[in-house]
Amino acid sequence: MKQRPSGLNSEWLRPLGRIQRPEQIAFKSRWQGPLIKASSRQRGLLLCELCKVTYLYSSTTPFDEECLGFRNTSVIAEGHFLSARHENDSDIVLTFRASEPGDWVQFVAEQKMRWGEDEGLGRILYGLKRPCENLWGQWQSAFAADETRSVWFTGHSLGGAVALITANQCLISPLQVEPAEVHTFGMPRAGDRKYRNHSRVSHLRWVRDHDPVPHLPPAWSGWWHAGRETRLNVAGRELTLTRWERTMVLFEEIWRAMRGRKSRLWQLDEHTIDTYVDTLWEAVLREEEAARK
Repeated sequence: MKQRPSGLNSEWLRPLGRIQRPEQIAFKSRWQGPLIKASSRQRGLLLCELCKVTYLYSSTTPFDEECLGFRNTSVIAEGHFLSARHENDSDIVLTFRASEPGDWVQFVAEQKMRWGEDEGLGRILYGLKRPCENLWGQWQSAFAADETRSVWFTGHSLGGAVALITANQCLISPLQVEPAEVHTFGMPRAGDRKYRNHSRVSHLRWVRDHDPVPHLPPAWSGWWHAGRETRLNVAGRELTLTRWERTMVLFEEIWRAMRGRKSRLWQLDEHTIDTYVDTLWEAVLREEEAARK
């Protein structure tokens, strides 16, 4: 019988097709200035587009091009995990990328069998502890002792879980650098209830409506989300759903798959980085239109 691919050891899947370099991307963010002065949606869009750039790296060589007012100064890799540093005069942004599971069902099964790893603050997804420790260990030595710029952590999908865990490691480290905020996009549940309760970083969790990955691993298996959720639909409108309504969204997609209909669940159309960029762009346009009225 052919062995199913391991959720954490599957090969990296490039989601951007023929795009190879940042100058090929038509960036949507128009924000200029310190990120702390931007609205949460403007920050989210810019950070999401920097996450998109992070998908382009095929090595640890930084790109020469300036992206959205940021210089890409360094890139580090740890196995199937990668992180890039983008900076300007007022901000430092650390973006994180993780190897996407080739089979999310297999990924959930692995987490249920192994029940994560003890990270100190609580239990986190199996396979993330050592990469997060090594990534932060390398970034920690790169910060100046008198660093005064705001430091932001961000990641898409499983990279969002890495960004959150690394930001918490930054917060409790001896280094006098405190994360300004963590922005994650389509992030799965990263830890247990104890980890959620002990996570002290400011964390904004962006979720696209009908994206199945934020429902994984299932809550009933002991995994919890940290941070404040902002759920957006295709038009960029913010949605407020109860836990029951969120569960029904997941079961609706499972039912569609069982009936043999085209399902958004297993095709993951709602989960791509481009989908999140487009959704946040719509949200920013709505915000700007409301401000003009």
